[in-house]
Amino acid sequence: MSTKLSDLVINGSGLYTVRDAARYARMPLSTLKSWFDCKELARNIAVSEVNGSYLTFLDLVEVIVMRKLRTKYKVSMRAIREALVEARRRWSEDYLFGNKDYRIFTNDREIVILEKDEPSPVQITGKDRGSTYFTEFVDFYDFLLYDQNSPLPLSYKAGTYGELEVFIDPTVLLGRPRVEGSSVSAIALTKAAIAEGSDQIAAKLYNVDTQAVIASRRYCEAIGIAA
Repeated sequence: MSTKLSDLVINGSGLYTVRDAARYARMPLSTLKSWFDCKELARNIAVSEVNGSYLTFLDLVEVIVMRKLRTKYKVSMRAIREALVEARRRWSEDYLFGNKDYRIFTNDREIVILEKDEPSPVQITGKDRGSTYFTEFVDFYDFLLYDQNSPLPLSYKAGTYGELEVFIDPTVLLGRPRVEGSSVSAIALTKAAIAEGSDQIAAKLYNVDTQAVIASRRYCEAIGIAA
């Protein structure tokens, strides 16, 4: 029996195909497939007979954090996976990346995940014994948005283009990227601009500012959707 996308949204079961998530996370599709092929990381990913597998917004957050750990700190996927699997076993918590109840530390080779009230990791052997040798990963505060009622992120700031920001919010437009304040997805605005051959005409069609169309195009070009 097929699962309707509206049911997935209501139940929080999933919004994104693996291909969509790879684009939004700006990583190769093969890398994302490899990440979720690990049985220890697999969760109840919603499956529709018509539309394929869907990942949740928090699954998307997880892979975005994973990508940033790999690209900025050069931590291997194997080290990230091992730390995450161990942390999930320890706390029986599905979503740890971007969760404010937990802290992530890295020394560019491995990561350590701790509860927020635990002391920072320190060197236990060698000449630097007792010193802090891990850097806390706090980058997600730059691109994830929270409120005071939950430790889990509510939306993701996907990029800034000119004076406009593109957000992914799972409660708006089925989690599709959009320029802040717009009721039209960045992808729809981009396709309209390409079809019409004009940012101005696309803006009039959707009753948005021309700058919103330009920002949408730049975002889509960055994630490889528009030519």
